[in-house]
Amino acid sequence: MIEQRRFHRVRMTERCVLAYQGVLYHGELENISLNGAVVGFTDSVPIPLGSIGLLTVYLKGEKNPLKLNVEVIHGNLGMLGMRFVPLDESGQASLVHLVESFTTEPEKLASELESLKWHIANYLRAS
Repeated sequence: MIEQRRFHRVRMTERCVLAYQGVLYHGELENISLNGAVVGFTDSVPIPLGSIGLLTVYLKGEKNPLKLNVEVIHGNLGMLGMRFVPLDESGQASLVHLVESFTTEPEKLASELESLKWHIANYLRAS
């Protein structure tokens, strides 16, 4: 199978909560990347693909949780894959810091960040 991910995943086990239509689903972060996350839940989570929710990640040793708007892109048996929908500058910086803190592949992460900067600069030039 050909690897199609644009960003490598960083394994983490942090407590998190997914808020969707006024319901809170408690789970545990399985892994995270600059593009999205996979979260495991003890029960099935009845959220349709394409739904937008708020993922709050409670990081050990941090006073403030990381809050990320997400779109559910796949799910099965108590696990959901989500991609991040546009983050503000503070959210982007927090996400990059988090992934930098836990990555075991700093060179790969640096390359991904450079690629992102290049794509953003080209997008802004074209606008």
